[in-house]
Amino acid sequence: MVSRSGRRANLYTGVPRGVVINMKSHHQTQTRHIYLLNKGHIIMGSAIIVVNDDLTEQVKSVFTRQLFLSETIDGAEFDARVVANPNYLESVHLMNLRVLVIRPLTDTFSRVDVDYVVFFKAGLVSVEYNKYGPPGLTLPLDRLYLNRLIFNQ
Repeated sequence: MVSRSGRRANLYTGVPRGVVINMKSHHQTQTRHIYLLNKGHIIMGSAIIVVNDDLTEQVKSVFTRQLFLSETIDGAEFDARVVANPNYLESVHLMNLRVLVIRPLTDTFSRVDVDYVVFFKAGLVSVEYNKYGPPGLTLPLDRLYLNRLIFNQ
């Protein structure tokens, strides 16, 4: 559900400037504040994104640049942080961080704890899990932005 707080809709996304979006996850409704820039790019506060572990350094840097990541960690470090601090996931969202977790997707981990699980291969990114919408979106890495994951465009 989109609460309209502006009169003019952005032509790129069709969403008015300065909106508040209530995103329904599988367990609860979460309110996320999203702000639009001049050219229609959306800045969202926080995200925890899991990606497969067979990435080159160049692909990691593209992920960092495209998604404006705060940090990139591996699965063992992420699990250690969650065990050491049970409120780690909430603190990531409260501090508006974007964390990329690199781990084998064959590992058994709780996908409910993360916002997105994506698989990268041959220049394409496929969304396998999306807490705020349907999975299945596949797009080139150079067109991967957080707003495309949110709105599934």
